[in-house]
Amino acid sequence: MRYKLLDWYCNQRKAQIEAGLEALKRKANEFETDVGKIIIERGYRVIPQYEVLTRKRIDLVVQGKESRLAVECDGDKYHGMDKWEDDQRREEQLRRAGWTFWRVMASAFYRNREKALASLWEKLAELKIEPYS
Repeated sequence: MRYKLLDWYCNQRKAQIEAGLEALKRKANEFETDVGKIIIERGYRVIPQYEVLTRKRIDLVVQGKESRLAVECDGDKYHGMDKWEDDQRREEQLRRAGWTFWRVMASAFYRNREKALASLWEKLAELKIEPYS
């Protein structure tokens, strides 16, 4: 037990990454998990399936010290055209409430992950959301 406590204390970043990955596995779908894993491994705090409004959820929230970013993972398998209008209406309501959104399409992500996420890192820097230390 003492070893575990000392290991956690000395390797807090590792423990935070492991906890974040475990939360993703429990709550997120495959695409959200793939996106969230990359964000978490870069050292950011990610909250999967963040509940807002009544029975509405944001796929992933990247939490900073003073701001947060809603990350929506879109794709035919996950958000078909039948849900697109509802999704846009919900996003519009949340933007009015002060939320900032960033979206990624599954097709773009699986074609070239690095390129698909490039603007995410820029948006996080713009919002002054930094990896935890």
